[in-house]
Amino acid sequence: MKIIIDLLSNRILLAAVVGWCAAQILKTIIHMIRTRSWDFRRLVGSGGMPSAHSTAVTALTISVGRYDGIKSPLFAAVALFSVLAIHDSVVVRYESGEHARFLNQLLGRSGRRYRSRADKSAPKIAKEDRPLKELLGHTLRQVAAGIAIGILIGAFFPWF
Repeated sequence: MKIIIDLLSNRILLAAVVGWCAAQILKTIIHMIRTRSWDFRRLVGSGGMPSAHSTAVTALTISVGRYDGIKSPLFAAVALFSVLAIHDSVVVRYESGEHARFLNQLLGRSGRRYRSRADKSAPKIAKEDRPLKELLGHTLRQVAAGIAIGILIGAFFPWF
């Protein structure tokens, strides 16, 4: 029980978690406004506006900087981790999504959907015929929005 209380009282951890949750909720709302439809996968999925990864690691970095100071070894480690995570989301994962989009078009897989577990009458699509996941990474704009939200949460959340 003490470990749960300790985790819930860790303001730096909470800032990162709140950042991730806030970005996922905003991402879902933005998707609903754009498409006029609810999609639960936006609430838990990757990709989209704003970047939850960028929000969480930025909130974490700012919180550590405020708590331990920017000269601390922990801040250096967290800042480097954040830069790598953000770079990965905007470069590596974004390009992977572009490759998946191209392969889906090339293989004629675009537009196919997974069969839901509840829909037993739909034909089962073999794993090799399913479309590759295309929404993996983020654009610079999505990352910038995530960083901005993370700065606000990291600067203010732990001290409410």
